Amino acid sequence: MSAPNFCFAHAAGASDQEREQERGYQPNQWPCHPDDEQRIAALHDFHLLDTDFEEPFDRLATLAARHFDVPIALVSLVDTDRQWFKAAEGLPVRQTCRDAAFCTHAIMPGAPTIFEINDAAEDKRFCDNPLVTGDPWIRYYAGRALVCDGQPIGTLCLIDRKPRPPLDDSQRKELIMFADMVVDLVYRRQLAKQYEIVQSQLYKKTDELQAKNRELSDLVDTANAPIFAVDRHLVVTAWNQKVSQLTSIPADFIKGASIRCLASGAPSEHVDTLEVSFRALQRAVNGERVECFEMMIQSKVHGRQVLLQVSAEPQLNEDGRPIGAVCIGEDVIARRRIEEKQREMRELQRSNEQKDHFLACMSHEMRTPLNGLLGMLQLALLSEECANTTELKRQLQQARNSGTLLLNLINDLLDTARLRSGQLSLEPCHFELLPTVRESVDVLRHRASEKGLRFICEMDPALEGVRVHSDPTRLSQVLLNLLWNAIKFTAAGEVRLTASQVSRSDEACGVRIEVSDTGIGIAGDMQEAVFECGRSIGRKSLTSRLSSLDISGRSSMSERAPSSPRTPTGSSPGIPGAGLGLYISRQLVVLLGGTLALSSELAVGTSVSLELTLPIATSGEEEPARPPSARSPQSPLPRFSVLLVEDNDFNVEVCKQLLEHMGQRVSVAMDGRDAVGAVVSSLADGAHEFDVILMDCDMPVMNGFEATAQIRRIEREQNVAKPVTIWALTAHAMNSVKAQCLECGMDAFLTKPLMLPVLRERLESLA
Repeated sequence: MSAPNFCFAHAAGASDQEREQERGYQPNQWPCHPDDEQRIAALHDFHLLDTDFEEPFDRLATLAARHFDVPIALVSLVDTDRQWFKAAEGLPVRQTCRDAAFCTHAIMPGAPTIFEINDAAEDKRFCDNPLVTGDPWIRYYAGRALVCDGQPIGTLCLIDRKPRPPLDDSQRKELIMFADMVVDLVYRRQLAKQYEIVQSQLYKKTDELQAKNRELSDLVDTANAPIFAVDRHLVVTAWNQKVSQLTSIPADFIKGASIRCLASGAPSEHVDTLEVSFRALQRAVNGERVECFEMMIQSKVHGRQVLLQVSAEPQLNEDGRPIGAVCIGEDVIARRRIEEKQREMRELQRSNEQKDHFLACMSHEMRTPLNGLLGMLQLALLSEECANTTELKRQLQQARNSGTLLLNLINDLLDTARLRSGQLSLEPCHFELLPTVRESVDVLRHRASEKGLRFICEMDPALEGVRVHSDPTRLSQVLLNLLWNAIKFTAAGEVRLTASQVSRSDEACGVRIEVSDTGIGIAGDMQEAVFECGRSIGRKSLTSRLSSLDISGRSSMSERAPSSPRTPTGSSPGIPGAGLGLYISRQLVVLLGGTLALSSELAVGTSVSLELTLPIATSGEEEPARPPSARSPQSPLPRFSVLLVEDNDFNVEVCKQLLEHMGQRVSVAMDGRDAVGAVVSSLADGAHEFDVILMDCDMPVMNGFEATAQIRRIEREQNVAKPVTIWALTAHAMNSVKAQCLECGMDAFLTKPLMLPVLRERLESLA
């Protein structure tokens, strides 16, 4: 329970009043210190107000009361509107009102050294004070101002309930001494508090510094570079983990020992090298920065030799004097190994680039004669003589299938090169899933029928109408590979494709497509190997493989018959493979964001499952135009005016006859400059003669890229409302060439050999 508050004041004797009046002090008024704001601010700076009793102050108050034989002694602090007691002997209160306080008079600038009231009841200034006329019945007051930091913050005062004679000189000096002791306590208390604050800050800073030192030490110790330090006498003071790992010399073994101990027991040929290193270290500890000197260290434990390239930085004290050196090294042998690895990688990269360039060149060189070969075979198969001669038709089909197989092998080799170099990229678009799956089935259904196999296709109704965002061409390529393998390695029974929905959300659709067969199966230890590039068994001869193929050529998908092999444990005559199909399929599935798994049992069959999570196509966006089904009837094409730009006479003859067979009107330009001239003449006549241009890329005089760019520039300059359609027709099949074609202004990219279904689909897109 808090002590009660009193409002009381103190009086002075007549002689004191006269002395006060002589100094300009006016009685019967409650004075306010002229610098009261600064005085109160100084008081608050000492943080004394509203604190607990403290024994040093209490002892002084008690000692003062006993020494002067008074019932009450106070350490009084004068605040804004109160006086608060830091120590109170004989008075059970902590504060009183300032307007009735005698201490207010004692702290005035003009107050006497000791403000003394001998009988307050007889003093007109204080006789009516309620603390004089009532409890605690104050009659005598003597107060000495407590001056701290130049401001009187309060008093040490003596109070009695009866009048007392004035203090003699000895007593006045003693009261002043008591007051000075209170001031000393105030300063000591402030210093103690400041010391606590500083000490707390010091502890905090010390903890932070220690944490930083530990962090720095851990950083140095765990650094991936060998770091060690020595003092002025070359005694090791630090030795990080990396040095220990490289040299097999633990830190606790060498720290505190001279670095020269490394020379002990070292081979004679290394001692001289070490002495050179030690001299370099000595220069560093003498204050010189030393860079890139070699240091051979040999472990006494394992005899391991490590060659370090070291840079030494002088370590200075606060006066800037060198006291040691910090050394950072590099494992020269490891660096040389890395450089050798990098050189090998560059060589490998250069070799791969040369290989890719070779494949691209070979692809181009092989596609050019294949274009003529397959083109002529297609024309021959369409002739009346072939239609009337069964044996001739069979022979021509076999020849065409052989050429198709060779084309597929070229395509697979290019895909493999692209996959290994990371250059094979997807071309995603919006499409409906099930029609794409059905087209892959339709392409090979006739082949299963020819072998007498049941071809079963089961589609989950939940997938009907589902439109997704992915690459339909690559998805079809994977499905064709899987179906082709299943048909090829199944002599009797069935091939089954099952497409089902395994998950569905607003953003994606989880799809599982499984292709299973009742074929020869694959041994367990070979099932993972079939996904490796080039793993194939039964590669008897190309002729044997050619005899097993029959591609109808009625759809764009069929122009690229799959070549993925089944790999049984034993020899399987007549079932060869290049060992690329399943490798390519798995890599494509990874690019599509899915997985490809295989399970098989010898003489029972094989099941390959494809799982994909495909993004749902955004509503409102149109689906790309789909090519016609392989089974759909082919209506007559509109008659278009085609400009064929080709420098090879044989290719000109083949392409011209294929186009004319489909009822097209064909003009020929032998190089890019002639093509530009033909277009300019057409625009000058206002006839806009050409509907489409088939543009070769590699030609003399002016290539296809330059010709296309010039045609597009001329069209812009003449504000042609409908620019002519330009299709690249090239033996180059690399993505970089395709990108270059589209960049210069071509509308589509066709590769040689030119197949009738592909050409027909393109022409239908113009209708």
